[in-house]
Amino acid sequence: MNIITKSIALLSFSSLFALTAQADGDHFEAIESLDIPSALCNLATYNAKLTEITDEDEIPTADMVKVHELTYTLENAIQKIQSELTVIAADLEEVHLSSETMEQSKVKDFTNKYMEGISLLTNGTDCSE
Repeated sequence: MNIITKSIALLSFSSLFALTAQADGDHFEAIESLDIPSALCNLATYNAKLTEITDEDEIPTADMVKVHELTYTLENAIQKIQSELTVIAADLEEVHLSSETMEQSKVKDFTNKYMEGISLLTNGTDCSE
């Protein structure tokens, strides 16, 4: 690709991005992931869209803008899962520490909390809503 073609492509991308970006001028509106199930559904849905676009030999400028837009929703989903995993890991650590000190009630309480959180990742998620 020569310098003129690259410049035209960059200008096209910039123009298309400016036309399609949200009111703040910098970002696209992302779909929020309110909990683990919605995050997993957003990952499944938007990963499929991303794969569909990037499986092509060439990615046109308009599709590059779509890729950019998709990443906002994907990033939200991953951030939600990361934050929830932090809580799940803390609950598991409490199970571990309580088992060392033979505190049965704490083991049971934190095991319930841990299982409630981790089951959202280990059980199937229904995205059909």
